[in-house]
Parts: sequence; structure tokens; C-alpha cells
Amino acid sequence: MIVDRLAYAGLVVLALSLGLGDIAQVTLLDVVVLSAVRGLLPVVLGLALLAAIAQRRRPAFAASLALPVAAWLSVLVLSAVLAPSYRSEALASLERPASGALLAWAVFELCRTEARWRRVARAVALGGVAIALVGLGEASGAPLVGGWIAVLHDGPIPIGDVPRITSTLSHPNEAAMLLELSLPLLVAWAWTAPQPWRTPLSMAVPGVLLGIVLTFSRAGVAAALAALTVMAGVSSRCQERGYVRPLATAALIVPLALVWASQADPGLNRRLTAGVDEASPGQPSRIEFWTAALDMLRDRPLLGVGPDNFRWQFVSYSGVAENNLGIHAHDQYVEALADTGILGLLSLAWLLARLVRHASDGVRLATTSAEWPWRAALLASLSAWLLHALLDDFERFWPTSVAFWLIAGLSLRACAAGSAVEQPEDQSDDRDHHEQDQDARRTGQRGAAPAAAAEAHHAAIVRPRLTRVQATFGTPSAALAGMPEDVQHDRVKRLQADGAWIVEVLPEDEYEREHLVGALNLPLHELTRAAADRVLGGDRARPVVVYCQDVE
Repeated sequence: MIVDRLAYAGLVVLALSLGLGDIAQVTLLDVVVLSAVRGLLPVVLGLALLAAIAQRRRPAFAASLALPVAAWLSVLVLSAVLAPSYRSEALASLERPASGALLAWAVFELCRTEARWRRVARAVALGGVAIALVGLGEASGAPLVGGWIAVLHDGPIPIGDVPRITSTLSHPNEAAMLLELSLPLLVAWAWTAPQPWRTPLSMAVPGVLLGIVLTFSRAGVAAALAALTVMAGVSSRCQERGYVRPLATAALIVPLALVWASQADPGLNRRLTAGVDEASPGQPSRIEFWTAALDMLRDRPLLGVGPDNFRWQFVSYSGVAENNLGIHAHDQYVEALADTGILGLLSLAWLLARLVRHASDGVRLATTSAEWPWRAALLASLSAWLLHALLDDFERFWPTSVAFWLIAGLSLRACAAGSAVEQPEDQSDDRDHHEQDQDARRTGQRGAAPAAAAEAHHAAIVRPRLTRVQATFGTPSAALAGMPEDVQHDRVKRLQADGAWIVEVLPEDEYEREHLVGALNLPLHELTRAAADRVLGGDRARPVVVYCQDVE
């Protein structure tokens, strides 16, 4: 359907162009670009709603997240209505969380196939690469890049006494946030891309990391390393430990870049080692911000001073004269507590906990090597957001708010894709269905193959995208002679959990493209007793599941 395709195309463009969502309106071109990028959000939301109505689908959120979102938005509305002052500003600020929740719904609604949601995830990753490239050009002092960035910014952007890159964004911390959210998605893309693309994508990973370091955002660096740690942890859990070493190697860019930068600019040491009680020129310390927030909570414990009202109330509580537009609590959770009280923080925590649970379930439900990296990346991005939020406020920047809700929607859809057999919902998106068909042919019905380990207990035909598999049991020779039976896929997973080997006998290039989580590779043309002993460590008493691709 044309409306559905337009809505989805707008979603992809929005994910690509987040780096242009906070430029200064210096020239007429800047005004047009900024208006176009930010205008995409309501356009996508409107088209998604029209597409759902036209296809006679009732607009519905992921069931398990609908109640937390409704509770959180209800508390925000109640807090704004009952705000002691600046009530109109508090009500106006509700547009961002409301549109963010609707964006998560639009992603869930439009990305009904795995090909679609992966494409949006790649767009977020590619947008991060673009931000990093511009930032690295800015750091190099290239005149062309510097001149272009000067047009996007309303003059120099002084951030303390340390030169920090901002790329196309209005603040270095904003650039760091977008880069750390897109970094895990870039890693997943590099791991699952066809061979010709793996090298340039893998080279982009340290480039994005270097861009994060050059923002000199301590929270950004910590969040990026935490995201890579999550990716490494999931890799180990999925028995894909070969990915851990490249991640560790890429992470070395962080200490190397920090050492180089501290030698080039001695003032950097003061920024990196400054405590939360230290103020910078023209900026109070974090302790002062947090103290003011707790004073607001003491006065209005249940519903706070009103959404986004911390910045308006800060002067009266702290006595420090500050421009309200640049004021925030330097902690997403503390600011939520001051703005919306205990009820607001509890409802936000409920929402975030459900999102993390969905992302974790997506990882758990992944069955192939092409699935788990993307689901791990979404979990890693959410983890980076949760950590960085301890020292900054994502909601005050439009691009970072949109990026968060994009990832939230992708996490919901990825979990839904992993928990059920997805059927095409209409015939309007033939290309996406074609991609799914290719995936199915590559990793669909799999059959038992001859195995050299005669003492092995099990051989199975695995269909990883289905909830059931066809399997036979006994020795490999008996399994090949017997009739396969339908077995719940969970049973095969339990065999693996109980210690069974999973062995794929397809050629190495097909194994590299996609395989079952934790599977070893023993190509059929190399299948000998010696090779089986080498791959399986000579353990002939351990059960084994052998599979290869079946031709239907």
C-alpha cells in the first residue's frame, strides 16, 4: 500500500537524518533543513496512522508496554495540570514524550517484517557514522568541514576550556549520545553484513569510538564501553567468542585517544578528573543542581514541580542566576524526580524496565547468527542510554529523544518477531517479503546429514525461524534411516542447554553468513572421524545435533 510505504520511507529518512535535527537557524537553508527534518516526525506518525486505518488494522501498541506508557503519560499530564507555576510551559513540554511514545508505536506498526526493522536499524547506524565523519573532519581542522559546520552553528560553541567536537549538533554531549546509541547497531551490521561490506563497516567502528572520545563526554565514553561490554557478553553467551577479541581491540582506541589528547591539550586532564562538586566557568557544580532538585522534591513529593519545570525553578531554589534554556539536572532520573515527583519516577522506571525486558527477551529468542547480533545491539543501546542518563538528560535534545524512541520501537518489534512466526500482513511490500524468503531459504528447513561421530546421540533437522522442528533421535545411522517427527524447537534448545553439540555441515561461507546460535562448523566435504574429533574435542559421549540445509 502506497501510504504504508511512504510512512516507512519517512521513518528511514528520519533515522538517517538525526544529525541535522538540532542545527542553528542561521541561514535560510538551515531553516529549511531543520524544519524538514523535524517535520518528518509528525508526517511519519500521521502516515502510519492512516496506513493502519486503511488496512483495517486497529492501532495497537505492544500489549505488555501499553500500560506502563499510559501510566507514565498520565502522570506527566497530571503533574503539568497541577504545576504550581509555569503551567503553560509544562503542558507545552508534553509534546515531546507524547510524540516519542507515538514514534515507538509507529516503528512497531511499520516494521512488521524483519527486513524492515533491520533497515531502520542500519539507518540509525549510518546516521551515526555520518556524525562521526563530520566530527573527525572538525577535529582535523579541515577548512572545508570547518566552514560548513560554521554555517550550521550560530558562532563558536564554547564548552568549558577544552576544545570538543560537536559535529552537526548543538552540543558535544548530544553528539556523544547519538554516537553511543548507534555504535552497537554499527557493530551488529559489521557482524552480519555480506563479506565485501564487513571490512569498511568494521573500520567504521573505531572511527565512531574515536568520535565519542573527542566529544570528551565522560558519560559518553563510559556508556560506549558499557555497550561494547554488553555486546561481548551476549557473544560469549551465544558461544560466539570469536567476536570478543575484535571488540576489545576496537575499545583500545579509547585509552589511546585519551592519552594522545591529554598530551596535546593539558586542560583535558582537568575536565576528565573533575568531581561532581566542581563548577566550571559559568556553570554550577552537579551537587548544586542535585541539591536544588531534591529541594523541589521535598516541596512537591508526589507530582513534582511540573514536566520540564526544573530549569524554570532552578534560580529560585539555588539562588544562582542562570539562563533557563541551558539548565538541566545532569541526571535524567533526578530531573524526573524533581519535575514529576515520586509517581513520575516510578512510572518511568516501570516503562524502562519493560523496555529492557523486551530487549532481553529478543536476545533470548534469537536462534541464528544473523538474528542475535541485532537484538544484542538494541539491548546494548538501551544499556548505554540507561547509564548515560545518570549524568545527563537525553530528553532536552530533540535528536537524542527521537533516537531513544526509535530504538525502543525496534526493541519491541524485534522481540515480537522472535516470539512468533511472522506472516506477511499484506502483499504491498514485495521487496521485504522477498528478503524474508531469501532468509528462509538460507536458514529455513534443515535436514540431518551423515556424521562421523558414530557414538553421537541425536541428529536433527532444524528450522530456526519456526516454533517446531523436524527431528529424529538415536544414533546418526538410526536417525537417517528413521522418519522425522515434529518436535518443539524448545526441545532442541533444551538439548543444547543440557550440553549437546550443535554442528552445521554446510560450507564455511554459508555458515559465516548465518547459522544457529552456538553452532560449530564441520563442512560435509570435510566430514571425517578425525575432523569430528577435532571439532568436538574428542568427546564421543556428548550428544550432538547435526543439521544442514534441506531443499524443499
